[in-house]
Amino acid sequence: QGVMTSSYPTKDLKGTYFSIFWTTQNFGTLIACLSVFVLNYHTKTAESASDSTFIFFLVLMGFGGMIITLLLSPEHKVIRPDGTKYITTEERHNVGKQIVEVLKKFTDYRYLLLIPVFVAGKYPFNYTIYSYNKTLFNVRTMGLNDTLYFLAQMLGSILLGRFLDMEKFSARARGWAGIAYVGG
Repeated sequence: QGVMTSSYPTKDLKGTYFSIFWTTQNFGTLIACLSVFVLNYHTKTAESASDSTFIFFLVLMGFGGMIITLLLSPEHKVIRPDGTKYITTEERHNVGKQIVEVLKKFTDYRYLLLIPVFVAGKYPFNYTIYSYNKTLFNVRTMGLNDTLYFLAQMLGSILLGRFLDMEKFSARARGWAGIAYVGG
């Protein structure tokens, strides 16, 4: 995902490509949450989804994974928006070398400074889904609430991606505004 999202677009479309990635990723979750709502619509007091919900979700994941795999094009057939016909990506290393490279990142202070961002980025989601929703809603209303949550994330990512690609503002101004948008 990271290689495709960062190497396929031209510099002026990186925000749009990241928003497409985020929207696509959240679309699967949105469908899962919507299925919880629809398949458990007549359930008023249950604390967990029905067995048919989980079976539907497994079938949907298998089907979605197969479709996405079939729709991917080989790197040498991808044409970028600027007409470039071949995308260069970094050399792929074996798994052992990849692990070593990741561990080396923990010696770089710039990466270590990002750890609070990673933690802060996941905490609101976990709090909303597991602490807040489970105490206030039943399985049906949780499905609807989660559907709207992920729909809002998808729309927000599209707006943010479009904004980040606007050349009207400097990259620094777009970066700070993006941080304020996501943090606000």
